[in-house]
Order: sequence, then C-alpha cells, then structure tokens
Amino acid sequence: MEIQDRKFTTIFFTAIIGFLFAFSSCNGKTGSIHSQVIKTKNQLVMTELDTLKNQFNHFKKFVIEGGVEEAKVFFDFPIKSDDLWYKVLDDEAVEKQLGNLFNEKDFEIYFDNIFNKSFKECLSDIDVQQLFDSGKFSSKFVTSRENGYLVKNQIEATYSNSELRLIFNSIIQNQSNEFEADHTEIYTFVIIGNRLKFSAFYMAG
Repeated sequence: MEIQDRKFTTIFFTAIIGFLFAFSSCNGKTGSIHSQVIKTKNQLVMTELDTLKNQFNHFKKFVIEGGVEEAKVFFDFPIKSDDLWYKVLDDEAVEKQLGNLFNEKDFEIYFDNIFNKSFKECLSDIDVQQLFDSGKFSSKFVTSRENGYLVKNQIEATYSNSELRLIFNSIIQNQSNEFEADHTEIYTFVIIGNRLKFSAFYMAG
C-alpha cells in the first residue's frame, strides 16, 4: 500500500511539473507572437507603404496615439543627443546624463516627454498632403496656461528631397500678453533610400 501511495505521489507531481512547464512555454510563445506583430507592423510601414508621405502619415498617427513600439521604426538606437536629456529631465537630473546615449528604453520611458501634449496637438493639425506638395506647412497655434504665463505653440514643417523637419516653436507671454521669451525645438528626419529616419534633435532659446 505504501509503495502504491509513493507511485501515485510521483505520478501526481510529474503531472503538475509537466503542466507548469507547458504553461510557461505557452507564455513565452505569446510574448514572441506579440514581438512578431510589432515587428510586422514596422516592416509594413517601411516596405508595402513605402512612399514618404505614407511613412510620415504613420509617424504622425503613432505619435498622436502613443504608439511607442510602432514609432521606433523611425529611430535608430542609441541616439546621441544631450538636448534630448534637457527635453525630458529637470535641470538637476540632466547633469548626471549629459554625454550618455539615449537608448531604446529611455525612448519608451520618456516618449510622452519627447512628444508632449502640445506637440501632439500641433502635429495633428499638419496637412500631410499639402506639406509634401508645397514643401512646407504651419499648424495652427495651440495655447496653454503655464504658471501664469500664456504659451503659444506651433509646428512649422518643411520637406525637401533630403530631409523633413518639424520645428516646434513656443512663444511665452506674461499676464499682460507681453512677450517674455521664445523657445524652439527642431526634430530632423533624413531621407535615405526612400526611408524616413530620425536624424537629430536640437533646442534653442
């Protein structure tokens, strides 16, 4: 009887271990499938929808909708840019990061800082067809109140055969609507082999 009990116990635990292993393998496959889906989406943007206009339309959509994984297709990591650190961090924290590369994980963490709410609102107003037809387009002004100041934001987009630029301008006015300061951020994309790729980010003012 004791021997039978031991056999039963052994069979029982063997079955449990087999079930857990199968469950773990299934989870691993699910993660792999998710990665493949994201990769497939990225390949779709860069191959089947290969016109520059379509690529920019996808970039616009991904940024506005918060598609972090999808937007990565337009970036090569790591990125060398101290200005990106200034963009996403406060003055105390940025000093520790100066000179460090901005990697893929940083992009995921600070996506909504790189492309903030005002930037997304301005980007949503860009007429992509007109931009590619005329080589330039300016969004409407998006206004906000920050610490008692009126901030007017606008994107001036320019397009040529070699690059596409998104120039994000901010004009700051005091409570009397008098000019206080301005600030400019430039997102530059280059065109290589009919592919739109992020090249640089600069701040001024």
